[in-house]
Amino acid sequence: MSQKSPKFFLREKVIAQIVNYESLRKTWKKKTHTDFRNFFLPDPIDHLDVNIQIDDICKRIVSKIKSGEYSVSGTKRYLVEKSKGLCRQMTLPSIEDALTLQCLADAFWNEIKSKSPSKNAFFEPKDHTFSKTLDDIPEYGSIKAWLDFQKKIIGFSKKNDFIVIADIANYYDFIDFSHLRNVIVSTVTIREPVIDFLMYMLSGMCWKPDYMPTRDVGMPQIDIDAPRLLAHCFLFELDAVVEDMQFANYARFMDDIDAGVDNIAEAKKIIKSIDLTLQTRQLRLNAGKTRILTYREAWKHFKVLENAILDLFQKKYIEKDLQLAAQRLPSLVLKWHKRRAFDDGNGEKILKRVITFAIKSGANLDREFIYDAIRLRPNIRTSAFRYLSHEGFSVKDLVRINDIIKSGHVCDDSFVMEYAKAICVGKVMVGNEFTKMMLKTIELFETEGFYGLYAALIILYRFAKAKEIIQFLKKHEDSWRHDDHLGRVVGGFAPIARRDGEYTEFSNVVLKSMNRGAKSVQDFHYRVRTDVSFLSPIIGKVSSLDKSFPCGIRLGKWLVLHSILQNEGLPESKKAKIKSVFKGLKDQPHFTVAGL
Repeated sequence: MSQKSPKFFLREKVIAQIVNYESLRKTWKKKTHTDFRNFFLPDPIDHLDVNIQIDDICKRIVSKIKSGEYSVSGTKRYLVEKSKGLCRQMTLPSIEDALTLQCLADAFWNEIKSKSPSKNAFFEPKDHTFSKTLDDIPEYGSIKAWLDFQKKIIGFSKKNDFIVIADIANYYDFIDFSHLRNVIVSTVTIREPVIDFLMYMLSGMCWKPDYMPTRDVGMPQIDIDAPRLLAHCFLFELDAVVEDMQFANYARFMDDIDAGVDNIAEAKKIIKSIDLTLQTRQLRLNAGKTRILTYREAWKHFKVLENAILDLFQKKYIEKDLQLAAQRLPSLVLKWHKRRAFDDGNGEKILKRVITFAIKSGANLDREFIYDAIRLRPNIRTSAFRYLSHEGFSVKDLVRINDIIKSGHVCDDSFVMEYAKAICVGKVMVGNEFTKMMLKTIELFETEGFYGLYAALIILYRFAKAKEIIQFLKKHEDSWRHDDHLGRVVGGFAPIARRDGEYTEFSNVVLKSMNRGAKSVQDFHYRVRTDVSFLSPIIGKVSSLDKSFPCGIRLGKWLVLHSILQNEGLPESKKAKIKSVFKGLKDQPHFTVAGL
Protein backbone atom coordinates (compact mmCIF):
# COMPACT_ATOMS: atom_id res chain seq x y z
CA MET A 1 0.00 0.00 0.00
CA SER A 2 1.28 3.50 -0.84
CA GLN A 3 2.75 5.56 2.01
CA LYS A 4 1.87 8.78 0.17
CA SER A 5 -1.21 10.97 0.43
CA PRO A 6 -2.49 13.08 -2.50
CA LYS A 7 -0.68 16.14 -1.05
CA PHE A 8 2.70 14.38 -0.83
CA PHE A 9 4.06 16.06 -3.97
CA LEU A 10 3.60 19.46 -2.30
CA ARG A 11 5.44 18.39 0.86
CA GLU A 12 8.21 16.64 -1.06
CA LYS A 13 9.00 19.85 -2.97
CA VAL A 14 9.46 21.73 0.30
CA ILE A 15 11.79 19.05 1.71
CA ALA A 16 13.74 19.02 -1.58
CA GLN A 17 14.63 22.69 -1.05
CA ILE A 18 16.63 21.61 2.01
CA VAL A 19 17.67 18.01 1.31
CA ASN A 20 18.84 17.74 -2.28
CA TYR A 21 21.79 16.40 -4.23
CA GLU A 22 23.87 19.57 -3.88
CA SER A 23 23.27 20.07 -0.15
CA LEU A 24 23.91 16.40 0.65
CA ARG A 25 27.14 16.33 -1.35
CA LYS A 26 28.36 19.56 0.30
CA THR A 27 27.56 18.20 3.77
CA TRP A 28 29.50 14.98 3.09
CA LYS A 29 32.57 16.79 1.76
CA LYS A 30 32.66 19.42 4.52
CA LYS A 31 31.55 17.44 7.58
CA THR A 32 30.24 13.92 7.44
CA HIS A 33 33.26 12.27 5.80
CA THR A 34 35.53 13.69 8.52
CA ASP A 35 33.02 12.62 11.18
CA PHE A 36 33.00 9.05 9.91
CA ARG A 37 36.80 8.89 9.66
CA ASN A 38 36.86 9.61 13.40
CA PHE A 39 33.85 7.47 14.26
CA PHE A 40 33.74 5.04 17.15
CA LEU A 41 34.17 2.04 14.81
CA PRO A 42 37.30 2.48 12.66
CA ASP A 43 36.57 1.60 9.04
CA PRO A 44 39.15 -0.61 7.26
CA ILE A 45 39.27 1.74 4.26
CA ASP A 46 38.28 5.03 5.95
CA HIS A 47 35.03 4.99 3.92
CA LEU A 48 37.00 5.84 0.77
CA ASP A 49 34.55 3.69 -1.17
CA VAL A 50 31.71 5.88 0.07
CA ASN A 51 33.67 9.00 -0.87
CA ILE A 52 34.03 7.69 -4.42
CA GLN A 53 30.36 6.70 -4.63
CA ILE A 54 28.99 9.78 -2.85
CA ASP A 55 27.24 11.12 -5.95
CA ASP A 56 25.24 7.90 -6.30
CA ILE A 57 24.51 7.81 -2.57
CA CYS A 58 23.20 11.38 -2.60
CA LYS A 59 21.01 10.61 -5.61
CA ARG A 60 19.70 7.48 -3.87
CA ILE A 61 18.73 9.49 -0.77
CA VAL A 62 16.94 12.09 -2.90
CA SER A 63 15.15 9.36 -4.85
CA LYS A 64 13.94 7.66 -1.65
CA ILE A 65 12.62 10.92 -0.24
CA LYS A 66 10.93 11.82 -3.52
CA SER A 67 9.21 8.43 -3.73
CA GLY A 68 8.09 8.55 -0.09
CA GLU A 69 10.12 5.42 0.71
CA TYR A 70 12.85 6.91 2.92
CA SER A 71 13.13 5.17 6.26
CA VAL A 72 15.73 5.23 9.02
CA SER A 73 18.04 2.21 8.79
CA GLY A 74 18.70 -0.02 11.75
CA THR A 75 20.99 1.73 14.23
CA LYS A 76 23.53 0.20 16.57
CA ARG A 77 24.17 1.47 20.06
CA TYR A 78 27.17 1.42 22.33
CA LEU A 79 27.72 2.34 25.95
CA VAL A 80 30.29 4.82 27.26
CA GLU A 81 30.76 4.86 31.03
CA LYS A 82 30.53 8.27 32.68
CA SER A 83 31.15 7.19 36.30
CA LYS A 84 30.14 4.56 38.86
CA GLY A 85 28.74 2.26 36.20
CA LEU A 86 26.39 4.91 34.79
CA CYS A 87 26.70 4.85 31.02
CA ARG A 88 25.89 7.20 28.18
CA GLN A 89 24.09 5.36 25.38
CA MET A 90 25.47 6.41 22.00
CA THR A 91 23.91 5.79 18.58
CA LEU A 92 25.71 4.54 15.46
CA PRO A 93 23.62 5.62 12.46
CA SER A 94 24.05 4.52 8.85
CA ILE A 95 25.94 6.88 6.56
CA GLU A 96 22.74 7.80 4.71
CA ASP A 97 20.91 8.67 7.94
CA ALA A 98 23.81 10.65 9.43
CA LEU A 99 24.24 12.59 6.19
CA THR A 100 20.53 13.37 5.86
CA LEU A 101 20.15 14.41 9.51
CA GLN A 102 23.23 16.65 9.35
CA CYS A 103 21.94 18.26 6.15
CA LEU A 104 18.63 19.06 7.84
CA ALA A 105 20.30 20.54 10.93
CA ASP A 106 22.76 22.62 8.90
CA ALA A 107 19.91 24.12 6.89
CA PHE A 108 18.73 26.26 9.77
CA TRP A 109 21.85 26.58 11.92
CA ASN A 110 22.68 30.09 10.66
CA GLU A 111 19.20 31.25 11.56
CA ILE A 112 19.31 29.47 14.93
CA LYS A 113 22.61 31.16 15.74
CA SER A 114 21.28 34.63 14.92
CA LYS A 115 18.14 34.03 17.03
CA SER A 116 20.02 33.07 20.19
CA PRO A 117 18.59 35.22 23.03
CA SER A 118 21.91 35.26 24.90
CA LYS A 119 25.41 36.04 23.71
CA ASN A 120 26.58 33.84 26.58
CA ALA A 121 25.25 30.58 25.10
CA PHE A 122 28.56 29.44 23.65
CA PHE A 123 27.92 26.25 21.70
CA GLU A 124 28.59 26.18 17.95
CA PRO A 125 29.40 23.40 15.43
CA LYS A 126 32.88 21.94 15.65
CA ASP A 127 35.57 23.02 13.23
CA HIS A 128 36.19 20.00 11.01
CA THR A 129 39.63 21.30 10.05
CA PHE A 130 40.97 20.42 13.53
CA SER A 131 42.25 17.00 14.44
CA LYS A 132 40.10 15.26 17.03
CA THR A 133 43.03 13.59 18.74
CA LEU A 134 43.78 16.52 21.06
CA ASP A 135 42.79 15.86 24.65
CA ASP A 136 42.32 19.46 25.79
CA ILE A 137 39.35 20.16 23.51
CA PRO A 138 35.65 19.61 24.27
CA GLU A 139 33.89 16.34 23.52
CA TYR A 140 31.72 18.22 21.06
CA GLY A 141 31.36 21.66 19.48
CA SER A 142 34.06 24.06 18.34
CA ILE A 143 37.28 24.69 20.24
CA LYS A 144 36.67 28.46 20.11
CA ALA A 145 33.21 28.19 21.71
CA TRP A 146 34.57 25.97 24.49
CA LEU A 147 37.48 28.31 25.26
CA ASP A 148 35.16 31.35 25.28
CA PHE A 149 32.90 29.52 27.76
CA GLN A 150 35.87 28.67 29.99
CA LYS A 151 37.11 32.27 29.98
CA LYS A 152 33.66 33.51 30.88
CA ILE A 153 33.17 31.28 33.91
CA ILE A 154 36.72 31.86 35.16
CA GLY A 155 35.86 35.55 34.96
CA PHE A 156 32.86 34.94 37.26
CA SER A 157 35.14 33.50 39.91
CA LYS A 158 37.17 36.72 39.86
CA LYS A 159 34.19 39.13 39.91
CA ASN A 160 31.53 37.51 42.10
CA ASP A 161 31.34 36.28 45.68
CA PHE A 162 29.37 33.17 44.73
CA ILE A 163 29.21 30.95 41.64
CA VAL A 164 26.26 28.76 40.68
CA ILE A 165 27.14 25.63 38.71
CA ALA A 166 24.28 23.56 37.35
CA ASP A 167 23.77 20.57 35.12
CA ILE A 168 20.56 19.17 33.60
CA ALA A 169 19.79 15.62 34.70
CA ASN A 170 20.05 13.15 31.81
CA TYR A 171 19.48 15.97 29.36
CA TYR A 172 19.47 14.14 26.01
CA ASP A 173 17.49 11.20 27.39
CA PHE A 174 14.51 13.38 28.35
CA ILE A 175 14.18 15.76 25.41
CA ASP A 176 10.56 15.42 24.29
CA PHE A 177 10.23 15.74 20.51
CA SER A 178 6.88 17.52 20.72
CA HIS A 179 8.49 20.19 22.93
CA LEU A 180 11.54 20.29 20.65
CA ARG A 181 9.29 20.83 17.64
CA ASN A 182 7.52 23.74 19.36
CA VAL A 183 10.79 25.40 20.37
CA ILE A 184 12.30 25.10 16.87
CA VAL A 185 9.16 26.39 15.14
CA SER A 186 8.99 29.37 17.50
CA THR A 187 12.68 30.13 16.94
CA VAL A 188 13.31 29.79 13.20
CA THR A 189 11.41 30.07 9.96
CA ILE A 190 10.99 26.47 8.91
CA ARG A 191 8.25 24.93 6.79
CA GLU A 192 6.04 22.23 8.28
CA PRO A 193 7.16 19.39 5.94
CA VAL A 194 10.81 19.98 6.88
CA ILE A 195 10.20 19.90 10.64
CA ASP A 196 7.98 16.83 10.15
CA PHE A 197 10.78 15.06 8.29
CA LEU A 198 13.27 16.00 11.00
CA MET A 199 11.01 14.61 13.74
CA TYR A 200 10.42 11.48 11.63
CA MET A 201 14.18 10.88 11.48
CA LEU A 202 14.76 11.50 15.20
CA SER A 203 11.88 9.20 16.10
CA GLY A 204 13.35 6.48 13.88
CA MET A 205 16.65 6.69 15.75
CA CYS A 206 15.10 6.46 19.23
CA TRP A 207 15.93 3.51 21.44
CA LYS A 208 13.16 0.94 21.13
CA PRO A 209 14.20 -2.00 23.35
CA ASP A 210 12.43 -5.32 23.73
CA TYR A 211 9.74 -4.58 21.09
CA MET A 212 8.26 -1.98 23.44
CA PRO A 213 5.98 0.84 22.23
CA THR A 214 7.71 3.84 20.69
CA ARG A 215 7.96 7.04 22.75
CA ASP A 216 9.12 10.19 21.01
CA VAL A 217 11.44 11.10 23.87
CA GLY A 218 15.23 10.95 23.96
CA MET A 219 17.54 12.76 21.55
CA PRO A 220 19.84 10.18 19.92
CA GLN A 221 23.42 10.85 21.01
CA ILE A 222 25.53 10.66 17.86
CA ASP A 223 29.11 11.81 17.34
CA ILE A 224 28.05 14.41 14.75
CA ASP A 225 26.89 18.02 15.14
CA ALA A 226 23.23 17.59 14.14
CA PRO A 227 21.66 16.41 17.44
CA ARG A 228 23.84 18.80 19.41
CA LEU A 229 22.63 21.79 17.39
CA LEU A 230 19.05 20.80 18.16
CA ALA A 231 19.79 20.22 21.86
CA HIS A 232 21.48 23.63 22.04
CA CYS A 233 18.49 25.33 20.41
CA PHE A 234 16.12 23.57 22.83
CA LEU A 235 17.53 25.65 25.71
CA PHE A 236 17.06 29.07 24.06
CA GLU A 237 13.91 29.47 26.12
CA LEU A 238 15.99 29.07 29.27
CA ASP A 239 18.55 31.60 27.98
CA ALA A 240 15.74 34.10 27.37
CA VAL A 241 14.39 33.67 30.92
CA VAL A 242 17.81 34.27 32.49
CA GLU A 243 18.46 37.27 30.23
CA ASP A 244 15.12 38.74 31.30
CA MET A 245 16.20 38.38 34.93
CA GLN A 246 19.19 40.60 34.01
CA PHE A 247 21.87 38.34 35.37
CA ALA A 248 24.96 39.78 33.70
CA ASN A 249 27.22 36.90 34.62
CA TYR A 250 25.55 33.87 33.03
CA ALA A 251 27.08 31.32 30.68
CA ARG A 252 25.93 28.07 29.10
CA PHE A 253 27.71 25.44 27.03
CA MET A 254 25.03 22.90 26.02
CA ASP A 255 23.61 21.69 29.36
CA ASP A 256 26.47 23.02 31.53
CA ILE A 257 25.08 26.18 33.14
CA ASP A 258 27.04 28.64 35.29
CA ALA A 259 26.27 32.01 36.82
CA GLY A 260 28.07 34.52 39.01
CA VAL A 261 26.07 36.11 41.86
CA ASP A 262 26.76 38.35 44.86
CA ASN A 263 24.81 36.52 47.56
CA ILE A 264 23.03 33.26 48.43
CA ALA A 265 19.58 34.80 47.85
CA GLU A 266 20.47 35.59 44.23
CA ALA A 267 21.91 32.10 43.78
CA LYS A 268 18.73 30.40 45.01
CA LYS A 269 16.59 32.68 42.87
CA ILE A 270 18.39 31.79 39.63
CA ILE A 271 18.49 28.07 40.47
CA LYS A 272 14.74 28.07 41.18
CA SER A 273 13.99 29.97 37.97
CA ILE A 274 16.16 27.66 35.84
CA ASP A 275 14.65 24.53 37.35
CA LEU A 276 11.04 25.70 36.98
CA THR A 277 11.67 26.76 33.39
CA LEU A 278 13.11 23.32 32.63
CA GLN A 279 10.14 21.62 34.29
CA THR A 280 7.81 23.17 31.69
CA ARG A 281 9.66 20.95 29.18
CA GLN A 282 9.76 17.89 31.47
CA LEU A 283 13.41 18.45 32.43
CA ARG A 284 15.04 19.00 35.83
CA LEU A 285 18.37 20.17 37.20
CA ASN A 286 20.64 17.47 38.56
CA ALA A 287 20.41 18.00 42.32
CA GLY A 288 23.71 16.22 42.93
CA LYS A 289 25.68 18.39 40.48
CA THR A 290 23.99 21.75 41.14
CA ARG A 291 26.03 23.71 43.67
CA ILE A 292 26.49 27.19 45.10
CA LEU A 293 30.21 27.87 45.51
CA THR A 294 32.05 30.60 47.35
CA TYR A 295 34.79 32.55 45.61
CA ARG A 296 37.48 30.22 47.01
CA GLU A 297 35.48 27.07 46.28
CA ALA A 298 34.93 28.25 42.71
CA TRP A 299 38.65 28.79 42.16
CA LYS A 300 39.27 25.27 43.41
CA HIS A 301 36.42 23.77 41.38
CA PHE A 302 37.43 25.41 38.09
CA LYS A 303 41.12 24.75 38.82
CA VAL A 304 42.03 28.35 38.06
CA LEU A 305 45.50 28.02 39.61
CA GLU A 306 46.29 24.73 37.86
CA ASN A 307 45.10 26.10 34.52
CA ALA A 308 47.26 29.18 34.95
CA ILE A 309 50.29 26.98 35.76
CA LEU A 310 49.65 24.85 32.68
CA ASP A 311 49.25 27.96 30.51
CA LEU A 312 52.63 29.18 31.73
CA PHE A 313 54.14 25.69 31.33
CA GLN A 314 52.93 25.61 27.73
CA LYS A 315 54.46 28.97 26.85
CA LYS A 316 57.73 28.37 28.70
CA TYR A 317 58.39 24.71 27.86
CA ILE A 318 55.96 23.04 25.43
CA GLU A 319 56.32 25.80 22.84
CA LYS A 320 60.04 26.39 23.38
CA ASP A 321 61.86 23.41 24.91
CA LEU A 322 60.17 19.99 24.73
CA GLN A 323 63.14 18.23 26.30
CA LEU A 324 62.95 20.41 29.39
CA ALA A 325 59.16 19.99 29.41
CA ALA A 326 59.62 16.20 29.50
CA GLN A 327 61.93 16.55 32.51
CA ARG A 328 59.70 18.93 34.49
CA LEU A 329 56.23 17.50 33.82
CA PRO A 330 56.42 14.20 35.82
CA SER A 331 57.25 16.00 39.08
CA LEU A 332 54.37 18.43 38.53
CA VAL A 333 51.97 15.52 37.94
CA LEU A 334 53.21 13.73 41.06
CA LYS A 335 52.79 16.87 43.17
CA TRP A 336 49.19 17.39 41.99
CA HIS A 337 48.38 13.71 42.32
CA LYS A 338 49.53 13.66 45.96
CA ARG A 339 47.26 16.58 46.86
CA ARG A 340 44.39 14.99 44.86
CA ALA A 341 44.08 17.91 42.44
CA PHE A 342 42.60 15.60 39.78
CA ASP A 343 39.85 14.22 42.03
CA ASP A 344 37.33 17.07 42.26
CA GLY A 345 35.80 19.83 40.18
CA ASN A 346 37.48 20.17 36.79
CA GLY A 347 40.40 18.04 37.93
CA GLU A 348 40.00 15.47 35.17
CA LYS A 349 40.08 18.26 32.57
CA ILE A 350 43.44 19.29 34.07
CA LEU A 351 44.59 15.66 33.86
CA LYS A 352 43.65 15.55 30.18
CA ARG A 353 45.77 18.65 29.53
CA VAL A 354 48.66 17.08 31.44
CA ILE A 355 48.47 13.88 29.37
CA THR A 356 48.40 15.95 26.17
CA PHE A 357 51.56 17.76 27.29
CA ALA A 358 53.17 14.40 28.10
CA ILE A 359 52.41 13.12 24.60
CA LYS A 360 53.76 16.27 22.95
CA SER A 361 56.94 16.35 25.01
CA GLY A 362 57.57 12.62 25.39
CA ALA A 363 57.45 12.90 29.19
CA ASN A 364 57.61 9.60 31.05
CA LEU A 365 54.63 9.49 33.41
CA ASP A 366 54.47 6.86 36.14
CA ARG A 367 52.88 3.71 34.68
CA GLU A 368 51.00 2.88 37.90
CA PHE A 369 49.42 6.32 37.71
CA ILE A 370 48.29 5.57 34.12
CA TYR A 371 46.91 2.13 35.08
CA ASP A 372 44.92 3.69 37.94
CA ALA A 373 43.50 6.29 35.56
CA ILE A 374 42.39 3.55 33.16
CA ARG A 375 40.85 1.51 36.00
CA LEU A 376 39.14 4.26 37.98
CA ARG A 377 38.60 7.24 35.66
CA PRO A 378 36.32 6.39 32.69
CA ASN A 379 36.58 9.95 31.32
CA ILE A 380 40.36 9.66 31.12
CA ARG A 381 40.63 6.21 29.51
CA THR A 382 40.83 7.35 25.89
CA SER A 383 43.57 9.87 26.80
CA ALA A 384 45.47 7.26 28.81
CA PHE A 385 45.30 4.72 25.98
CA ARG A 386 46.55 7.35 23.57
CA TYR A 387 49.46 8.13 25.89
CA LEU A 388 50.46 4.45 25.94
CA SER A 389 50.18 4.22 22.16
CA HIS A 390 52.66 7.10 21.82
CA GLU A 391 55.01 5.82 24.53
CA GLY A 392 54.82 2.23 23.28
CA PHE A 393 52.78 -0.66 24.67
CA SER A 394 54.79 -3.22 26.64
CA VAL A 395 53.91 -6.75 27.75
CA LYS A 396 53.34 -5.40 31.26
CA ASP A 397 50.88 -2.81 29.90
CA LEU A 398 48.82 -5.52 28.21
CA VAL A 399 48.83 -7.72 31.31
CA ARG A 400 47.71 -4.88 33.61
CA ILE A 401 44.98 -3.61 31.27
CA ASN A 402 43.70 -7.13 30.62
CA ASP A 403 43.52 -7.65 34.39
CA ILE A 404 41.32 -4.53 34.62
CA ILE A 405 38.89 -6.11 32.13
CA LYS A 406 38.90 -9.40 34.05
CA SER A 407 38.36 -7.63 37.39
CA GLY A 408 34.93 -6.38 36.39
CA HIS A 409 35.81 -2.67 36.42
CA VAL A 410 34.74 -2.41 32.77
CA CYS A 411 31.00 -2.08 32.19
CA ASP A 412 30.79 -0.37 28.79
CA ASP A 413 31.56 -1.05 25.12
CA SER A 414 33.93 1.88 24.76
CA PHE A 415 36.77 0.35 26.83
CA VAL A 416 37.67 -2.54 24.52
CA MET A 417 37.27 -0.43 21.37
CA GLU A 418 39.46 2.44 22.59
CA TYR A 419 42.02 -0.08 23.87
CA ALA A 420 42.08 -1.91 20.52
CA LYS A 421 42.27 1.31 18.50
CA ALA A 422 45.23 2.51 20.56
CA ILE A 423 47.10 -0.78 20.00
CA CYS A 424 46.33 -0.84 16.27
CA VAL A 425 47.99 2.48 15.53
CA GLY A 426 50.43 2.66 18.45
CA LYS A 427 54.06 1.86 19.07
CA VAL A 428 54.64 -1.60 20.50
CA MET A 429 57.43 -3.85 21.76
CA VAL A 430 59.27 -6.29 19.55
CA GLY A 431 59.35 -9.99 20.36
CA ASN A 432 57.49 -13.25 20.66
CA GLU A 433 56.42 -12.54 24.23
CA PHE A 434 54.51 -9.45 23.14
CA THR A 435 52.88 -11.29 20.21
CA LYS A 436 51.76 -14.11 22.53
CA MET A 437 50.23 -11.58 24.92
CA MET A 438 48.43 -9.95 21.99
CA LEU A 439 46.86 -13.30 21.12
CA LYS A 440 45.71 -13.66 24.75
CA THR A 441 44.21 -10.17 24.49
CA ILE A 442 42.29 -11.24 21.38
CA GLU A 443 40.99 -14.30 23.27
CA LEU A 444 39.81 -11.98 26.03
CA PHE A 445 38.03 -9.71 23.53
CA GLU A 446 36.19 -12.67 21.98
CA THR A 447 34.02 -12.90 25.10
CA GLU A 448 32.96 -9.23 24.95
CA GLY A 449 30.13 -9.46 22.38
CA PHE A 450 29.85 -7.48 19.14
CA TYR A 451 32.33 -4.75 20.11
CA GLY A 452 34.78 -7.27 21.52
CA LEU A 453 34.74 -9.17 18.22
CA TYR A 454 35.18 -5.92 16.28
CA ALA A 455 38.15 -5.01 18.50
CA ALA A 456 39.68 -8.48 18.04
CA LEU A 457 39.39 -8.24 14.26
CA ILE A 458 41.13 -4.87 13.97
CA ILE A 459 43.97 -6.13 16.18
CA LEU A 460 44.36 -9.17 13.92
CA TYR A 461 45.12 -6.83 10.99
CA ARG A 462 48.40 -5.92 12.54
CA PHE A 463 49.45 -8.87 14.67
CA ALA A 464 48.40 -12.04 12.82
CA LYS A 465 49.26 -13.85 9.62
CA ALA A 466 46.58 -14.52 7.01
CA LYS A 467 46.33 -18.22 7.87
CA GLU A 468 45.58 -17.43 11.54
CA ILE A 469 43.11 -14.74 10.49
CA ILE A 470 41.20 -17.11 8.21
CA GLN A 471 40.92 -19.66 11.03
CA PHE A 472 39.53 -16.92 13.27
CA LEU A 473 37.01 -15.85 10.61
CA LYS A 474 35.78 -19.41 10.19
CA LYS A 475 35.48 -19.86 13.95
CA HIS A 476 33.30 -16.74 14.28
CA GLU A 477 31.49 -16.88 10.95
CA ASP A 478 28.04 -17.08 12.56
CA SER A 479 28.76 -13.84 14.42
CA TRP A 480 29.93 -11.68 11.48
CA ARG A 481 28.31 -13.07 8.35
CA HIS A 482 24.97 -11.30 8.91
CA ASP A 483 26.40 -7.95 10.07
CA ASP A 484 27.59 -5.30 7.59
CA HIS A 485 29.82 -3.50 10.13
CA LEU A 486 31.76 -6.66 10.96
CA GLY A 487 31.61 -7.67 7.30
CA ARG A 488 33.48 -4.53 6.26
CA VAL A 489 36.24 -5.36 8.75
CA VAL A 490 36.45 -8.88 7.31
CA GLY A 491 36.70 -7.51 3.77
CA GLY A 492 39.58 -5.31 4.93
CA PHE A 493 41.77 -8.42 5.32
CA ALA A 494 42.01 -8.74 1.51
CA PRO A 495 45.48 -7.13 1.11
CA ILE A 496 46.82 -9.06 4.12
CA ALA A 497 45.60 -12.34 2.60
CA ARG A 498 47.22 -11.48 -0.74
CA ARG A 499 50.45 -10.44 0.97
CA ASP A 500 50.65 -13.81 2.76
CA GLY A 501 49.60 -15.96 -0.21
CA GLU A 502 46.18 -16.92 1.21
CA TYR A 503 43.97 -14.84 -1.07
CA THR A 504 42.07 -17.72 -2.67
CA GLU A 505 41.12 -19.23 0.69
CA PHE A 506 40.14 -15.80 2.00
CA SER A 507 37.96 -15.14 -1.05
CA ASN A 508 36.17 -18.44 -0.53
CA VAL A 509 35.35 -17.44 3.07
CA VAL A 510 33.91 -14.09 1.93
CA LEU A 511 31.99 -15.67 -0.95
CA LYS A 512 30.46 -18.31 1.29
CA SER A 513 29.32 -15.73 3.84
CA MET A 514 27.40 -13.67 1.24
CA ASN A 515 28.10 -10.64 3.45
CA ARG A 516 27.52 -7.46 1.48
CA GLY A 517 29.96 -5.35 3.52
CA ALA A 518 32.79 -7.90 3.22
CA LYS A 519 32.33 -8.25 -0.55
CA SER A 520 32.15 -4.48 -1.03
CA VAL A 521 35.45 -3.81 0.76
CA GLN A 522 37.15 -6.79 -0.92
CA ASP A 523 36.05 -5.48 -4.33
CA PHE A 524 37.37 -2.02 -3.43
CA HIS A 525 40.79 -3.48 -2.66
CA TYR A 526 40.68 -5.47 -5.91
CA ARG A 527 40.10 -2.32 -7.95
CA VAL A 528 42.82 -0.43 -6.07
CA ARG A 529 45.22 -3.28 -6.79
CA THR A 530 44.32 -3.76 -10.47
CA ASP A 531 42.92 -0.49 -11.90
CA VAL A 532 45.34 2.46 -12.09
CA SER A 533 42.58 4.86 -13.18
CA PHE A 534 40.65 3.98 -10.01
CA LEU A 535 43.55 5.33 -7.91
CA SER A 536 43.24 8.97 -8.99
CA PRO A 537 40.69 10.05 -6.31
CA ILE A 538 42.36 7.85 -3.67
CA ILE A 539 46.11 8.21 -3.88
CA GLY A 540 46.15 11.85 -2.78
CA LYS A 541 44.27 10.96 0.41
CA VAL A 542 46.70 8.22 1.47
CA SER A 543 50.05 9.67 0.39
CA SER A 544 50.84 11.80 3.43
CA LEU A 545 51.69 11.10 7.04
CA ASP A 546 49.09 11.39 9.79
CA LYS A 547 51.29 13.31 12.20
CA SER A 548 48.91 13.07 15.14
CA PHE A 549 49.15 9.25 15.09
CA PRO A 550 52.05 7.56 16.94
CA CYS A 551 53.48 5.78 13.88
CA GLY A 552 52.36 8.43 11.40
CA ILE A 553 49.52 6.45 9.84
CA ARG A 554 45.87 5.54 10.39
CA LEU A 555 44.75 1.92 10.31
CA GLY A 556 42.57 2.33 7.19
CA LYS A 557 45.31 4.13 5.28
CA TRP A 558 47.82 1.41 6.21
CA LEU A 559 45.56 -1.29 4.73
CA VAL A 560 44.86 0.66 1.53
CA LEU A 561 48.59 1.27 1.06
CA HIS A 562 49.09 -2.50 0.74
CA SER A 563 46.78 -2.64 -2.26
CA ILE A 564 48.20 0.51 -3.85
CA LEU A 565 51.75 -0.86 -3.74
CA GLN A 566 50.48 -4.22 -5.08
CA ASN A 567 49.18 -2.43 -8.22
CA GLU A 568 51.55 -3.44 -11.02
CA GLY A 569 50.32 -0.63 -13.26
CA LEU A 570 51.31 2.16 -10.90
CA PRO A 571 54.56 3.81 -12.12
CA GLU A 572 57.60 2.99 -10.04
CA SER A 573 58.27 6.69 -9.58
CA LYS A 574 54.95 7.11 -7.74
CA LYS A 575 55.59 3.99 -5.68
CA ALA A 576 59.02 5.35 -4.77
CA LYS A 577 57.45 8.61 -3.59
CA ILE A 578 54.98 6.75 -1.37
CA LYS A 579 57.76 4.56 0.02
CA SER A 580 59.86 7.61 0.91
CA VAL A 581 56.94 9.17 2.82
CA PHE A 582 56.26 6.03 4.85
CA LYS A 583 59.81 4.68 5.17
CA GLY A 584 59.57 5.08 8.94
CA LEU A 585 57.05 2.22 9.08
CA LYS A 586 59.88 -0.24 8.47
CA ASP A 587 61.09 0.50 12.00
CA GLN A 588 57.68 -0.09 13.61
CA PRO A 589 57.04 -3.70 14.73
CA HIS A 590 54.10 -5.37 12.95
CA PHE A 591 53.52 -2.25 10.84
CA THR A 592 55.41 -3.02 7.66
CA VAL A 593 53.69 -2.90 4.26
CA ALA A 594 54.39 -5.46 1.54
CA GLY A 595 56.55 -3.71 -1.04
CA LEU A 596 57.57 -0.85 1.25
